[in-house]
Amino acid sequence: MHRSDQPRRGNVLVIAAVSFTVLCGFAALVIDLGYLGVVESQLRTAADAGSLAGARRLDGTVDGLDAARNTAVVLAAENPANGETVVLDANPSNDAAGDVVLGIWADESFTPSLDPLQVNAVQVVARDLDLAPFFSKVSFGIDSLGAQVRSVAVAGQKVGAGEVPWYLPFGLPDCLFDTYSDEGLQDISFVLSPPGTDNTGWASIAGSPTASWVRDHFAAITPCMVEWANTGGVEEPCASVTIDDTVALNNGEQASGLHYIANSIGANGVPWESDLWGTLPPQQPKSAIPTAHYGHVYVGPIPVFDSGPSYCTGSGGSWNTVEGVEFFVWAVLYDVVNAGGAADKTVYLRLDLDSIYDVGDWPGGSHHGVTTTTPPALVQ
Repeated sequence: MHRSDQPRRGNVLVIAAVSFTVLCGFAALVIDLGYLGVVESQLRTAADAGSLAGARRLDGTVDGLDAARNTAVVLAAENPANGETVVLDANPSNDAAGDVVLGIWADESFTPSLDPLQVNAVQVVARDLDLAPFFSKVSFGIDSLGAQVRSVAVAGQKVGAGEVPWYLPFGLPDCLFDTYSDEGLQDISFVLSPPGTDNTGWASIAGSPTASWVRDHFAAITPCMVEWANTGGVEEPCASVTIDDTVALNNGEQASGLHYIANSIGANGVPWESDLWGTLPPQQPKSAIPTAHYGHVYVGPIPVFDSGPSYCTGSGGSWNTVEGVEFFVWAVLYDVVNAGGAADKTVYLRLDLDSIYDVGDWPGGSHHGVTTTTPPALVQ
């Protein structure tokens, strides 16, 4: 008996039609998911830009919180998504579900906060929840697609400075920081002579620190020191030094250099800051600084050099050598004696290891108060 192939052909056509419809549907879904991925990538760029820019403005103040929030909104808007401006709500109430949320990043998690002293991170959520699909609506009845990304950036951290834009021309042996506590170091009056444990010496990265070099160096660093005193920062270096440098040491008298310091400190120095450095020590009986000018000081980072233990023993080390720079500490030159013999030709320095001086240009040295701030970083 001959059987017709018509039913079989009909089944094949039905299966083919169904398969084609399914394949078209999946193709439509792939296209729309690709479109969604592109938009999410654009939102990611906007969110990252906003969170990084916001984190850069955090400075431990309430004004810094406001600046971080507003900057995040502005920078996100400069990066369009889906052909449109990314609009963030500044979220001044700091609602945890808001577009811009300030908080604390710790232990790999983010906690919303408005404590200016604790906030160290900015979270940005960028959304586009009403994307029109190209084909998925026809194939699957999907009316809209939604894209949302979250970015968290942490503010830069203060770390030991590897370079400073100016330096007072003195050096300290690093063994002192093993011998004394920070409090103990701040109580020592560092003097040029006689040599011994409580000692410092002239230090130069430009060769032997002669008296003429001392005069020229103090004249050169004055603009940076004054700029720091007025603004808290320095734009252009005056006499930079790095932890890759070596310093030539000398603890000689340099009488003409001392004369220059004593006579220029009134005109070129900055006022003693009691809030930072405590009570101004009494003027030395043989001080070369005119009484009317006492209280004006030279300030800035000084290099701490790789000394070995000899500088912190009875021998006092050698102050006529070249040593490598390890890190920097903040020093205040507040008095000068330039009379009589070698023991009466010296400077008096006060260290400040309690305050933070963010004057560095790149990370490197140990953190002893002279720091630089690293760039903000994305953590999520």
